[in-house]
Amino acid sequence: MNKIYLILLLVMLSAALTAQTGLFELSFGDTREAALATLEKVNFSITDDSGTKVTLADEDNSLVEGIVLNFSEEDSTLVGWTVTYIEQEDEDIESTVIGILGSWHGDDYVWDDDMEEYYWYLDDTHTVAAWYDYFDSYFIVDYYIDR
Repeated sequence: MNKIYLILLLVMLSAALTAQTGLFELSFGDTREAALATLEKVNFSITDDSGTKVTLADEDNSLVEGIVLNFSEEDSTLVGWTVTYIEQEDEDIESTVIGILGSWHGDDYVWDDDMEEYYWYLDDTHTVAAWYDYFDSYFIVDYYIDR
């Protein structure tokens, strides 16, 4: 009987951890070093570093303008990240990214008609928001902690 409870606990824990991992395999709570290493493995390099906010880009990537990582002032762990996608002439970048987000976080998102934004509530404090920036012609995905 205790084995069943232990297995269920481990399954629930692994599901919770998976839900907090997102685009580019970044995870809330990653150390600064781990988050940067994850992005460096896929050819992103630092273009600006202000300590708690690091901007990365890959000049050969025609889909992503850049990624901004936000780190905690207290322990330098990852508390959020923003991915900026470039509008594509031959592809609907919004549909493509929403499909990818659905595969990561499920199709149970909320559409805010007033703000024209998609929301995935990963748990009580972690959220993913996605929207089209009509002014700059980018599609934005923002992972953040609700405070």
